Amino acid sequence: MDPVQRLQELEVRLATIDQRIRELNEERSFLLAEKANCEAFLEEENEEKTATHSSSAAPTDPMARYFQPDGFAWSNQLREAAARVWGLPEFRPLQLPVMNAALDGRDVFVIMPTGGGKSLCYQLPALLTPGVTLVISPLIALIQDQVYGLREVGVKVGMLTGSTPKEEIKEQPKNSDPRGRGGSTTSADQENDPIRLVYVTPEKIAKSKRFMSLLEKLYNAGQLARIVVDECHCCSQFGHDFRPDYKKLGILRTVFPRTPIMALTATCPVTVLNSVVSILQWQETSVGQPTGSATGTLLFSSPLYRPNLAYRVIEKAGSQSEQVQQIADWITTHHPRQSGIIYCLSRKEAESFAQEVASASAGRIQTGVYHAELDDAYKVKVHHLWRTGKLEVVIATIAFGMGINNPHVRFVIHHSLSKSIEGYYQESGRAGRDGQPADCVLFYRSADASRLTTWNVADQDGLENAHSMIRYAEDPRTCRKLLFEDYF
Repeated sequence: MDPVQRLQELEVRLATIDQRIRELNEERSFLLAEKANCEAFLEEENEEKTATHSSSAAPTDPMARYFQPDGFAWSNQLREAAARVWGLPEFRPLQLPVMNAALDGRDVFVIMPTGGGKSLCYQLPALLTPGVTLVISPLIALIQDQVYGLREVGVKVGMLTGSTPKEEIKEQPKNSDPRGRGGSTTSADQENDPIRLVYVTPEKIAKSKRFMSLLEKLYNAGQLARIVVDECHCCSQFGHDFRPDYKKLGILRTVFPRTPIMALTATCPVTVLNSVVSILQWQETSVGQPTGSATGTLLFSSPLYRPNLAYRVIEKAGSQSEQVQQIADWITTHHPRQSGIIYCLSRKEAESFAQEVASASAGRIQTGVYHAELDDAYKVKVHHLWRTGKLEVVIATIAFGMGINNPHVRFVIHHSLSKSIEGYYQESGRAGRDGQPADCVLFYRSADASRLTTWNVADQDGLENAHSMIRYAEDPRTCRKLLFEDYF
């Protein structure tokens, strides 16, 4: 055999072995983290048993008790409501300790991977807690998605955005009830149920004196049960989706000092974490493993690893028409008639792509377009058609991003580079939320690098974010999921 050819074969085989080693190391790290949690829980149980036989035993760790499946007044109610309202036979990792801490009145910071079940961590406690849970969410699409899902399971929920009439703003918080009843399932009960959760955009907090006045009345009556800051990385100027009005949410702790706050995100480097804690005026943060103090904010963080997602980078074709055909062919070959998302960098690109992909597939792919400049009614329609399976592929900008929760998304394609690794992780994380295999594909060519650099140049840390994203796209050897772990 030609030595050059043999050398190439050996390099390919070695690269394959290296990849397998990296994947095994990644799985090992995930299992070790889970093992550590189990050991810590068992150790806490042993300490409790020892304490019952010795008056001199040290007090149990105040953090570890939240990991216990029983022992709280609400333990049975949590399981019963989860099964009855959502049909859930068990909780995902960290959901139970987060909910226990929330129901115990603690401030809680939750970092869970996309698809990890963050929303249940505040939705279920809201059903068991007297009063209203206020949820601050950055996007109308995200609010609509959450409200749609809750109403599907019979939970009465309010939604206040910039287009909500003043009369409705005044009435929604009034429809609360001092009793936490755990949801209901009959249509008659649903009609009479109190509103348990009210979703608002951050602009309502920052700019609506009328709404803040209503919240003060709820608070003074003891009916503001909890404040939830969803996608809290938007608070920080270091975050990839920074929203100026999110930075003003510190007023909530000033005006409502006795109301516990829960903040949630899927992506949170240390700089963002520290910034969010400062903005929300939280006390010192205790890491949500079996350590921590009896006061202060509790931090619960899960591994980013999602084994059902397959990440890959595919070399993009040259011309626009070739790129459209390439993506259309990939979809019809790998995911015919299945739900997916294609992300583009600009609104104009998304609009043209929506038409061209449908045409290139000879009508086999039903597409819709979604971006920030479209009429709200049209966006609601596209979102509903896609979620109900009447539309297969949404071609969108990042406006169709955080929290979009269609569990049956089988693929997420990026025709363009995301502006940052954080953004890419969030956007690709829309796939496979039902736990079934799904594909996360980036189509990339070298010309995309200069385009992203130009696009990001005016943003704070924009060039650094662009370079991280480009390194991800151009690294042919390192496991994509390890690149995420290294970044975060």
